[in-house]
Amino acid sequence: MKSKKIILVIFLITIVNLCNGQLKQSFYDTGELKEEGMLDTSGKKTGTWKLFYPNGKINAEEHYEKGKRDGIIKTYGFEGSLQTVEHWKSGMQEDSTWEYYTNGQVKRKGVFKDGVYEGLWITYYENGIIQNKGHYSFGQPSGEFIFYRSSGIIEFQAIYSDGIKDGPATNYDEKGRVKAKGNYKGEEKVGEWIYYNAKGKVIKKEVVSDKL
Repeated sequence: MKSKKIILVIFLITIVNLCNGQLKQSFYDTGELKEEGMLDTSGKKTGTWKLFYPNGKINAEEHYEKGKRDGIIKTYGFEGSLQTVEHWKSGMQEDSTWEYYTNGQVKRKGVFKDGVYEGLWITYYENGIIQNKGHYSFGQPSGEFIFYRSSGIIEFQAIYSDGIKDGPATNYDEKGRVKAKGNYKGEEKVGEWIYYNAKGKVIKKEVVSDKL
């Protein structure tokens, strides 16, 4: 009777594995577990997969559907701190994403669309102050971008088009006062540029010819 029960359990486990796929593991040359997760009946990754560093700490948690990343993906540093949180859909990165410093402070955040940057992206210093912010379109900087010093004081702002400076721009000194302003075209200064002293008075004007 006992042997029949054992055979029945083995049979049921086999049926479950056939229905839900099978556990897949890979190992480092030194024998430590490298990754593990389930394969569906067609041999493609499915559900939650975990990746590990050689020291046994978690490297990443990934979710799959029919062999493609689908869902929330998290990555971790070698010491165990959370590095990134991403959203994926059918093998392509979509929606919100976050990057973190080892102290837990957000390093960068933004949105992906069809696998490329889209909309507002913000980068932070490790102290939590904004380093730069601006919008992307089809993966390229597009529109106004503003850059800040680690003190939070504005340093530079410019208009971008297809990833390059193209339009009005302003430089600021260490106290946030306008130091120079003018226009760019294809990353090159063009037209009239005006320079100011610490009191806001014009100290120089120059006209830069269009090289393009």
